[in-house]
Amino acid sequence: TSGTIWLRSRVELHLAKGAVLKGSTRQADYNRNDAFPESFWSDGEEWSGGHLVLGYKVEGASITGEGTIDGSGSAFFGECDEDSRFPGYKYGLKLHPTDRSWFRPGHMVIFFLSKNIRLSGVTLANTPAWTAHFRCCDGLDIRNVTIDADRTIANSDGFSIDCTRNVTVEGCTVKTGDDGFAIRASCRQPGHAEQHPCENIRISNCDVWSCCYGVRFGIGTGTVRDVAVENCRFHESSGGVGFTPAWIPGKKGVYIENIRVSRCVFRECARPVSSNANSDDWRIRDITFED
Repeated sequence: TSGTIWLRSRVELHLAKGAVLKGSTRQADYNRNDAFPESFWSDGEEWSGGHLVLGYKVEGASITGEGTIDGSGSAFFGECDEDSRFPGYKYGLKLHPTDRSWFRPGHMVIFFLSKNIRLSGVTLANTPAWTAHFRCCDGLDIRNVTIDADRTIANSDGFSIDCTRNVTVEGCTVKTGDDGFAIRASCRQPGHAEQHPCENIRISNCDVWSCCYGVRFGIGTGTVRDVAVENCRFHESSGGVGFTPAWIPGKKGVYIENIRVSRCVFRECARPVSSNANSDDWRIRDITFED
């Protein structure tokens, strides 16, 4: 059992087969919300800025092996509310305990402002919020990683790739209660979204189960461009591929361009492809679906 692990540059966190790194349920074991300037949290969604594995301004760090990082997600929730079943959450949603003294930990594995990060072979299980979040990074290689979230936990997104460039994701299995992949442009520091476009991303040969979108493009104020989704299978998702360039009415949205979805299969998806926007300043162009 562990609290926050701060990864350093050129450090490999290796989990041998059968090993489990399990997230603590004590607030004192996690980093403070203000541990670094770009940290963020959500009072509305009730998750903190604490993380289990954290890399900040590092280069060449990696997480490898056949073991498991387990965020103890269900420990922060009560029973499942059967009345909350609707198309987006077909299994219902777990309720927050009413007697908690702090919000659940936030994103289980995160890297901020980092370069040349690698994840290989590991299982990321039972996240309390987003599973793996990468913000303002350059160089990300993810291969043969399994995400196994409790599908009754909201905000349990799989891979959140935010204002990050030069990304390869291949051969992964993603089971989540929210978006499987969230391709975002929502850096909150002044100027970051403009300085760090989310671009040059290739996602291939993945299987995704999602209670929301298999892949969502959008959310933020920056640019998402040059993304290829190839040979993927989307199972039992509320939406297969979704474009949400403008999330908040009246605010600037995302410019989304040059997206190619090819040789993908949508199985049991209520809406294989959908798009919606809530403001005037957004753009979707050069979108290709083939085979």
